[in-house]
This record gives sequence, C-alpha cells and structure tokens, in this order.
Amino acid sequence: MAVDVFENIVSKKQQQILLDYFNKKDDLIDSRPDVFSKSPKWNVTKDWPQETLKKILDAVFDVKYQPENVFFYSSKASFRLHVDSGEGNQNILHKNTIIPLYIDGPSTTIIFKNKWRGGHVRFGIKQISPFNYDIPNKQGKMVKIEDIRKLKDISHLDITQKELDDLILLRSGKKDIHKPDERVTDYSLIEGYNADLKFDPQIHEQYCNHIPIENLHGLTIDSIIEWKLGDIITFDRQHLHCAGSGHNKKMMVSVFTNVGD
Repeated sequence: MAVDVFENIVSKKQQQILLDYFNKKDDLIDSRPDVFSKSPKWNVTKDWPQETLKKILDAVFDVKYQPENVFFYSSKASFRLHVDSGEGNQNILHKNTIIPLYIDGPSTTIIFKNKWRGGHVRFGIKQISPFNYDIPNKQGKMVKIEDIRKLKDISHLDITQKELDDLILLRSGKKDIHKPDERVTDYSLIEGYNADLKFDPQIHEQYCNHIPIENLHGLTIDSIIEWKLGDIITFDRQHLHCAGSGHNKKMMVSVFTNVGD
C-alpha cells in the first residue's frame, strides 16, 4: 500500500535513545522559534544512533532501501502542504517515514491521494507571504505575525532579536541552508487534481486551519493519521501531505528513503 501505519514497532528504549541524541547540543542544531531540528548524514555523521534507526526501518521495510535524508524535528507549528520528493528522480524514490518521539496535544499527518512527479516543492494557489510567521509568546501560545520584518516590539514573544534577525534572513532566502522550497500554484500539474472538488470545511477547521482552504480545493485525502508513540508511518515520497493543526509541540524523526541497489 502507498500509505501504511505499523503499530507498536518502536520500543520505549529506542524512543529514548533517539530523544537523548536529539536533545544533545552539537553543531547540527538548527533552532528557530517554532522548529528545532537536526539532520545527521547517513554513513557520514559520527556519534549518532544510526544503528538504532536502521533496526527500526528494517522492521518495516522488506526491500533494500537507502536513506537520502534524516531529519529530527521538534515543532510547535504545523507544516503546510508540500511533498518530500528530493530531486524528483521517480526511478529511485521510495518512502517518507515518520517516527513520533513526543506528543503534546492532538498530532496528525494528513496524506493526500494526489501525487507530484517532480522535485520537492510547496503548494498553494493563495499566496502566503514568507514573512507571515507564527512565533510563540512567553506563555508558549503561538502568535501569528503578519510580517516579521515590521515586528518592533518583541517583549511579549519568546524570541531574541538575533533569532528574529536570523529568521528574516532565512525567510528571505539569504541564508545558504534551508532556503524556501519553490511554490507550485498551477494545480493542474498535480496528479489526480479535480478542479470541481471542494475541500470539506469541517475537516479544514479540525485538521488544516493553518492552510487557506483555497489551497486544498481539488485535492483528495487518502489518510488522516493520528500520531501514537511506538508507531511508524510510511507513505510514497510523491504524496502531497501536511501536518495537522492542534498540537502544542511534537517531536519526530523523518527519514526519506530511495530504492536500494
């Protein structure tokens, strides 16, 4: 199947090993107000629990695979509509794998039947400014800032001036790492797009209210997967997907694999 949930695969000991690594300070840390991440390189980065992660992946994959990217994420925000298809080589793309490590509040991933046959991109008919950003306040509640470039008073927010300056550089594409993905606005290029299909407003309100509903019209949901510790979520890398709204904070490991030799 294109989308699978393998229940009770990851032991508490394995979860703790991965969390301990994630929480360890090192040079791989990328810290922003809403997202904290690490991206070790498979067979390159030293002193990280690659063998633990390999045992987890081996438990669900019955074919040879090759990890392309590994991302540890701690997120207070919800990722919008995108696809993790790398450079888009359809001959080698395998699976996107999500391993939940920590859950605070309702945490879901919405996977669409629609697929994208190109490189990794974001999707949206309705434009959203890259400088529109959610920043936590001192109480940990996310506050929507329409334009972070115009933000003068940060006393009520959980962000330093340096972090804000770095964030502005990041969203403007002036930093070498994590440049914003290209944006697709022509949905006719998406596999399975139906221009006459309207997205369910109740599902939008419950799961996707961080995304303008206009950016979801014409798409068809395959699965709304509730995160549970110990489970592993896998789906084809060509699938459009997004994070669900509603969580306070969640942590995970995401692995993008290709077909192995």
